[in-house]
Amino acid sequence: MNRNRKWTLLNVFATLGLLIGGFGFTQAKAETIDWHVQNIFVPGSLPNVILFERMPELIEQATNGRLKIIEAKGLVKYPQILDAVRDGRLKGGSVPLAYVGGMSPADVTDLPGMFNDEASRIKWINETGYHDIIKEELRKQFDIEVMLNFEMGYDAVFFVDPVRTFDDFKGKKIRAFGRHTLVVLEHLGAAPLNVPWGEVYLGLETGLLDGAITGLVSGVGSNFHDKGKHIFYGELGGATTMIFPVSGEAWRALPDDLKPKVQQVFDELQAEYEARSVGWTEKLMDKARADGAEIVFPTPEELAIIEPAAKRLANEWRERVAKVGYEIPNVWKEYLTERGLWDE
Repeated sequence: MNRNRKWTLLNVFATLGLLIGGFGFTQAKAETIDWHVQNIFVPGSLPNVILFERMPELIEQATNGRLKIIEAKGLVKYPQILDAVRDGRLKGGSVPLAYVGGMSPADVTDLPGMFNDEASRIKWINETGYHDIIKEELRKQFDIEVMLNFEMGYDAVFFVDPVRTFDDFKGKKIRAFGRHTLVVLEHLGAAPLNVPWGEVYLGLETGLLDGAITGLVSGVGSNFHDKGKHIFYGELGGATTMIFPVSGEAWRALPDDLKPKVQQVFDELQAEYEARSVGWTEKLMDKARADGAEIVFPTPEELAIIEPAAKRLANEWRERVAKVGYEIPNVWKEYLTERGLWDE
């Protein structure tokens, strides 16, 4: 082989090597991980802004496009989101803790009779380390990673006709939300109904429903107060705690160099939510009033009427969490005893 031909072959092989190597590098760089997640929040609400306007962009920036958050609309019904995250149909989603009732101790803050007002509720959550406790418990029980917590305030009842006291609940057809509100409504002599979220507005409009329980954020955001202009706001079945979990499998599969970057984004979003949600309930009430709604608050004497139902639910909760093998923290036991919710 002459010298020129030898150098020509070497150049060919070198060029091919560069092309192959470059192709492989380009392919590796182009690979992305897609997390399909489902939303339960109404457009325009602060949690929706955090999760589905801010989060996808921030995650993509932090990971240089290697992780993408994709909203999967309508893949499963809202009560099935947690199951879909656990079995892999979704990588994440927004979930009310009311939907884990019967399976986990996480819904302790939804028990009626736990708190006097929203301020005392937030104080208890912060002082007892509730979110950290629940995060660990849900990880062990469901193999999920809770990335965000949204404290949404008490549920409200949107009534078509004026309601002043609990006596006015009697005989009313009211859309319930979770077991706690179901038991309380039955105790008050109402007729609770299981109505899908998407049918609530029409139910209020057509008379199928006399009222509907949902979070104040969701109800005002979905304009329930157009038809249910009489809003009863107080502790009827607890308050709405929402979480954003991702599947444990999806989190473990995330490359190690991406985990701290993704976690930092979620930490920053949590701080942003907590800062921006201050005074949020009052702003929603102001909007509802400006739109012609009235808001009624139960008195302490009124709330005393639901104490038997609250005590029943607290004891059901204690039996339920014992069956799943959960050891109730002492700080929780002391508080529930102090509130008179244990059946000793």
